[in-house]
Amino acid sequence: MIITGINYSARGFSGEKAMDCWHGAAYVMTGNVWADGEPPTENILKDQFKKQYHGILKLDAITLKNLDAKGNQATWSAEGDVSSSDDLYTWVGQLADYELLEQTWTKDKPVKFSAMLTSKGTPASGWSVNFYSFQAAASDRGRVVDDIKTNNKYLIVNSEDFNYRFSQLESALNTQKNSIPALEKEVKALDKQMVAAQKAADAYWGKDANGKQMTREDAFKKIHQQRDEFNKQNDSEAFAVKYDKEVYQPAIAACHKQSEECYEVPIQQKRDFDINEQRRQTFLQSQKLSRKLQDDWVTLEKGQYPLTMKVSEINSKKVAILMKIDDINQANERWKKDTEQLRRNGVIK
Repeated sequence: MIITGINYSARGFSGEKAMDCWHGAAYVMTGNVWADGEPPTENILKDQFKKQYHGILKLDAITLKNLDAKGNQATWSAEGDVSSSDDLYTWVGQLADYELLEQTWTKDKPVKFSAMLTSKGTPASGWSVNFYSFQAAASDRGRVVDDIKTNNKYLIVNSEDFNYRFSQLESALNTQKNSIPALEKEVKALDKQMVAAQKAADAYWGKDANGKQMTREDAFKKIHQQRDEFNKQNDSEAFAVKYDKEVYQPAIAACHKQSEECYEVPIQQKRDFDINEQRRQTFLQSQKLSRKLQDDWVTLEKGQYPLTMKVSEINSKKVAILMKIDDINQANERWKKDTEQLRRNGVIK
């Protein structure tokens, strides 16, 4: 709220509350009353004041002095008391996560004012009134803060408990800052735990024939090497070549030796059957071995999983502490920067 005579601005204003009651306003008129009329009534003054100041300020007592009168128009000077319908605050700065406010008006607390006003009309025709050149013995800024009682993120710089709350917050930050060495000690202890846990996780995969530590990939290859060796030993192409050399060709030769009109078809059929059956059996046994090795690998990985999770849990604890240290340092740096700025601006001492 900015109170500037006729013009009224409520920048960022929220929770405006209009007042309907006169609150026992005292109404006094001094000076010469012109012969043809009377000053505006109490209710007229109240209503116009309420309209001009959006119900935030209310007129408690007013004294009018006639300065000029011509026809149904008159100019008046006014003095008296006004008060606010709510506590009003203005923003004065930011301190870390806290908004610093100054209470500029206290609800129902009378404040002296002076103003000018013009009136036009008569009791019979009705009145139009305009206040201007308003000056009050209080700040011309302020707004209603609806959650001022429930939100602890506000600090009221001119409240009785401001210094106490400020010192409590600063003390809490210092306590957190002083906890950093202990937190860093925890990080070092976790580093040692993580090295040991990682070593156990790595050692789980075993060593190769040369005594070298294997990785997960090495262990995977070692398990599935059995299938590769089986497929190599039972290579169907090699079997067909060997079969042709050691079985088929000797059988054909023996057949022709017994008879020049050797009937080769049965020998060829047996060759085709034996070669195809070897391929079929090799495929089936290879598939069976693959399933067994896959199950073996799953079982092996399950045994290693708790070791990997142990490393992950330790690392998560470490990261959480490092983030906490970083948050503490950032909070202290921001507090220092904000307090220095507020002191330069004269908001706090």
